[in-house]
Amino acid sequence: MHDGRTIIYRASTGDCGSCQLKSKCTPNMSFRKIPRDVHEDARDATRALMGTPEFAKSRNERKKVEMRFAHLKTLHGFERMRLRGLSGARDEFHLAAIVQNLKTLANYIWRPLLNIPVACVA
Repeated sequence: MHDGRTIIYRASTGDCGSCQLKSKCTPNMSFRKIPRDVHEDARDATRALMGTPEFAKSRNERKKVEMRFAHLKTLHGFERMRLRGLSGARDEFHLAAIVQNLKTLANYIWRPLLNIPVACVA
């Protein structure tokens, strides 16, 4: 275990010495050292799913949600909780979500009126 997040695999000199790929794999060393993240198995499983249509749909839905959080942080100044406790944080987050939903609703409902003839009263 290295730095708490990385596992370093080391092959012995005997294993590498008899391998046909040694000249390509370890040209300057007598053995192979491979760093691997602790969570690499989860990453491998995700990489296997990347080509599927379900993964693409999930990624698109995730982008929408993550963009909402980004707007909360940048446009509404929601970088940290100001109320204490779990119930305070829940209430504050609900208020921020209500603001976002009202803003979205206002954008859908309100449209500027264009090219409407004005009746002249003589």
